[in-house]
Order: sequence, then structure tokens, then C-alpha cells
Amino acid sequence: MKTKKEELIAKLDPGQKDIHKKSYAQDSITAAKGLIKSMVNTLTPEEFAKENKLLAPIPYPLTLELTIDGIEGFNFGDTITSNYLPSRYRLEQGARVVFTVTKYTHTIKGNDWQTDLSCISRIVKDD
Repeated sequence: MKTKKEELIAKLDPGQKDIHKKSYAQDSITAAKGLIKSMVNTLTPEEFAKENKLLAPIPYPLTLELTIDGIEGFNFGDTITSNYLPSRYRLEQGARVVFTVTKYTHTIKGNDWQTDLSCISRIVKDD
């Protein structure tokens, strides 16, 4: 009999392939979000990254959108993180959650400059 951890790990690869196979259809994204939430609540980040060597380059359909005071220099593909994430995901080394910039816009209105970022999450593991 498989443990919950083993069951989740066994579902990871088919879940990733289903997202691509269905061209990011809403049902496959919803299923992947549920799987990832279960894994986050069950596995440590180290276990999560260790079980799938392909994790680092594969983005998951978890997004982050934020508005900050205007700042120049963001590019598509830049990697950012946040101090507002739970501490288990803000490690300096090892498996951690990062966000890859997929879109950035600048708005100047009146005397105020703001930068809007759209990002998708990834789990990366430094060796």
C-alpha cells in the first residue's frame, strides 16, 4: 500500500503531461493546482524537488501579479522571490519557490510611476 506521499509523487509526472497535452485547458490546470496544493501541504520543498528532476524548468499554473513603485530593469524571464512567502519557501539554497516574470508594464500617471509584474511560479533546487 502506497503512502500519501508516494501517491502524490506518482501523480506529478502525469499531471504535468496532462497540462501540456490539453494545451493548458482549465480542467487540467485546476487538477494540477489541487495536486500541487496537496504536495505543498504534505512534502517538504526538498522532497518535492528531489522526486522530479524536471521540476526546475517547468512552470506551474500558479501566478503572481503585483504592483510596485516604478523601477526600471525588469525583463521577460527574470526570476524574483518575496519575503512574504512562508519561510520554508524562502531558503537561500536548496528547493524553493521563485517567480519568473512573464509580463511587465510601466504606468506614469500624474506624478506617480508604477510597475506591474505578472509572474508564474517555479520550484528550483540549487545543488
